[in-house]
Amino acid sequence: MSTPDPMCMPSAGTRRPCRLHGAVKELQESHILPRFVFCWMKESSATGYLRCGQQPNLRVQDGLKLHLLCRDCE
Repeated sequence: MSTPDPMCMPSAGTRRPCRLHGAVKELQESHILPRFVFCWMKESSATGYLRCGQQPNLRVQDGLKLHLLCRDCE
């Protein structure tokens, strides 16, 4: 069984160190690439939808997001 594509799976949010200043806080979902990139990809695609490599029949609404920054830094 192959590992799932991280773009298709939500990451689990917990209390971890903020990647910017290191304080342990509840982390927020942060876009890895800016949202406007994914909006452009949707607008310029043939179908108007995004899909991921591991599950090509499943539409994806947004790009890869990880829990990286606290609310203050986000």
